[in-house]
Parts: sequence; structure tokens; C-alpha cells
Amino acid sequence: MKNILYISQSRLSHNLLRALLPYLPEMVQLTCVDRLNEALLLPKMGKPYQLVIIDWNTLAGHNPLEPHINDLNRHPLITKAPKILIHSYNQEIPKEILTTKGFVAFYTKPFLTDELINIMVKWTKKQSDLFVELN
Repeated sequence: MKNILYISQSRLSHNLLRALLPYLPEMVQLTCVDRLNEALLLPKMGKPYQLVIIDWNTLAGHNPLEPHINDLNRHPLITKAPKILIHSYNQEIPKEILTTKGFVAFYTKPFLTDELINIMVKWTKKQSDLFVELN
């Protein structure tokens, strides 16, 4: 079973991700939180996250950004997980800073359903060329 953490203020997107779980090729436990500080309060024991997806809107108000990302990276279940940032088309993202903090990819919203599934599959698998198609 894969363990994914999703940080977003959008309850709609929380529900969308939960609705997509049956379409993934492996069982996934999805943990959704609204804010970065809620992620820091998650239990520190248990199965590490294989992927952390963060919506830029939850980070945008944190200035300076680096201390908050450093705090997130110190969480024992999050430390080694690849981090993906999702953002709107017109948002300026400090990719250089985030890349040094463990962010491996940046995706622009909105997504098609199969695109979002492919993102989750790609980053929780060792083979980066595995894709899923919805029927």
C-alpha cells in the first residue's frame, strides 16, 4: 500500500483525489490536510509517505518560504518523500528554492482526471514510464 499526503485548502480537491483512488493500480492511503502546519502535527510514527502533493495556495502566504519547507522536511514520515507542487497557470513559483528542498516536479492546474492519476502513479512507482488509462 502506498501512502500519499495531500496538502491543500480545497476540500473539493480532497474529495476528487479520494474519488480517484479506486482507479490507481495499487492500494493508496491518502491523508489530506488543509494547511502546512496541520501536516507538521501528523503522527511521527508509522509508514512514511511515498509522495507529498502540495497546492501552492497553501504555501503562498508563508514568507519567507524556506523555514516552513524545512520544518516540513524534518517530519520523519515526510523527509524522504518526493514533493510535487501544483499551481495555477499565472502563479510565479520559486522553483529554484523548492527544488533544493525536495520538490521534484511542478504541475499546472487544472488537470484532466487521467493526468492526475498518472502523476500519482509516476511518482509512487520506481518506473517513471508507467501510465494508467481510464476506460
